[in-house]
Amino acid sequence: MAFGDITVTLRPIKFAFLLNPAERDVLNRVVQATLFQWGGLHNPIVPVFRRLPRYWSDVAIRKSPSTEICRSYLRMFNPDAVIVCGSVNKSVVPQHIQHVHTLDEFEGDLSKEDAATFGVGLLELLNDFATEEFKYVRRDGMKLLMPTYGQTDATLFKMVFGDVPAEAKRETYRALMKRIDTEEPRVTIDNFLQIIRAQHAFLSSLCAHRLDFRRPPPGNARGQSS
Repeated sequence: MAFGDITVTLRPIKFAFLLNPAERDVLNRVVQATLFQWGGLHNPIVPVFRRLPRYWSDVAIRKSPSTEICRSYLRMFNPDAVIVCGSVNKSVVPQHIQHVHTLDEFEGDLSKEDAATFGVGLLELLNDFATEEFKYVRRDGMKLLMPTYGQTDATLFKMVFGDVPAEAKRETYRALMKRIDTEEPRVTIDNFLQIIRAQHAFLSSLCAHRLDFRRPPPGNARGQSS
């Protein structure tokens, strides 16, 4: 009888979000949606311009249609699925990408469901984090930081620290927060780098929970994480 070992490697679904950078409200939704995902910190946000801005100074690139630039990004990131957001039309997505969804479909209805529509959601990660890190009283003082901030730099701080959609803060979320030691420092442009350097966890860092990122082998365009 033959015997052998099998190693199973799992990784998150890689989503690419296509949006017009001028639609700031859509950008805020995308940041919140992708950071609600396992691996979401590494999901690319691809700009789809109606007209290339002046700061795109490379002459060769400026001569390319914005749709072709978008497709070049997608070839480079090689996502499993594409999420079209706001005014972006699905026609910009190359035909070889089979899974294309809207931002509404991706977000789902967190006022009724605790789990994300696709992939592994933040509440599942919080549960695993609470079980592993806060099963016993910690002596090193580590906490989960949930910074507060003003509206002026809200988009930046959501990208850095993560955020939880208001509709997801229901029974399951509140129960999880009771199991985790948290702290809510006030963050500004002047002190956020200092807070980042502290030895604490953030909602955004939970997106990489249990992930080991490594370079793909030569000839393999898609990396793996375990």
